Amino acid sequence: MTIAMVTHASPGDSFWTVVQNGAEAAAKDLGVKLSYQASGGDVQKQVQMINSAAAAKPAALITTLADPTAFTPAIKSAKAAGVPVFTINSGTSVYTTTGSLGHVGEDASVAGVGVGKQFDSLGVKHVLCVIQERGNVDLENYCASVKSTFSGQYTRMYVNGTTDLSGTQQEIQAELASNPSIDAVFTLDAPIAPLAVAAAAAINRKVTVGTWTLSPQVLQDIESGQIAFAEDQQPYLQGYLSVVIAVEYAKDGIRPSSAVLTGPNFVTKANAAQVVALSKKGMR
Repeated sequence: MTIAMVTHASPGDSFWTVVQNGAEAAAKDLGVKLSYQASGGDVQKQVQMINSAAAAKPAALITTLADPTAFTPAIKSAKAAGVPVFTINSGTSVYTTTGSLGHVGEDASVAGVGVGKQFDSLGVKHVLCVIQERGNVDLENYCASVKSTFSGQYTRMYVNGTTDLSGTQQEIQAELASNPSIDAVFTLDAPIAPLAVAAAAAINRKVTVGTWTLSPQVLQDIESGQIAFAEDQQPYLQGYLSVVIAVEYAKDGIRPSSAVLTGPNFVTKANAAQVVALSKKGMR
């Protein structure tokens, strides 16, 4: 049995490495083959990958929903061809409209509410929410929910993200320099959080940094106090559980009746050491 998985991962992204680790572990445990592909954030390339994966007639197909509008026709086409499709990570709020039979991920709106409260508890006054993928439904919902809950000022900005790390740091630095009231930054990708730390240091600003997702550098910065917290949606579970669900459906036609949520969870200095131990095993 082959399970196909198509994600919007960018090369070298630590979050998606953990997702893939989880998916491969599940495939090994269940005795099935995993065919994994990543589009690097290119929407049209991912549409092509979904179509190509479906044409190979896997037992089931798993894809992310960073752009539900673009991916829905491909998902419905796969379903019409007899390939059951499940979704993972982004798109928790809309997966039922796309033809997906089930979803494993985090509700970004719920997580954003938790982050807004977290910043309130830290006493900050003005949060900058940094989005690295314009149009990604989960990222947009996440920032909107932070705004709806946080009691202080809020600013949103878009950056190029992991495709242009130097440029991203410069963009954050410029925003901080032009808006001196910003005293907190929330990033939606772990590799960007250390850039926010560096951007603030470059202009001698004290800024509280939080992030969505983990990386070894983020964990190190949490332990040292440079990053206040990370909201962890447990990517290993997303990869592992989505493969388990896809296999069970392909074998016996059984599946959860609603989305399986893997977060929100918060990593702070208090529990960072435990998470570091798991990250060394490729699980966080």
